[in-house]
Amino acid sequence: MAGSSHVGDRVILTGQVGIGGHINVGDDAILYPQSGVPNDVAAGEVLVGTPAFEVSAFWRAIAVFKKLGDLPKRIRALEKRLDEIEKPKG
Repeated sequence: MAGSSHVGDRVILTGQVGIGGHINVGDDAILYPQSGVPNDVAAGEVLVGTPAFEVSAFWRAIAVFKKLGDLPKRIRALEKRLDEIEKPKG
């Protein structure tokens, strides 16, 4: 935590949280482990990640990320089908 930062009352800073300089963390905020905080944190906000962002958005992003593994395979299959549809009949 940079020395010029201010942490409000009842804030929970878990392990390895990094807070940049001149950052204000509002009362009752919670910062999950290894969060990197480059901007002010509103009172009551719950953040996770680097850079830190709202925890519900983080979990939605994780759900999407898990599905990305199949995406290249699905795109190749769709491209193959499209090539077959567009192939000139001759």
